[in-house]
Amino acid sequence: MFNESTYLQELVDNQEKVLLYLMNGFQLRGKILNVGQEAILFYCEGTEQLIFKHAISTVKRMSMNI
Repeated sequence: MFNESTYLQELVDNQEKVLLYLMNGFQLRGKILNVGQEAILFYCEGTEQLIFKHAISTVKRMSMNI
């Protein structure tokens, strides 16, 4: 069974680079530093940003070995 919290925490623990697609069309490349109930702390282009989960459309790992 899929669990959003587990997936996001795995990205944090492994310090994986991700591509965030936001609802407004913006794309952000960086790392998820921490995950809360309603928001994530995201590191992108040398700054930390607090991004609310409802503003995120898609989270994609930048590198996946399949």
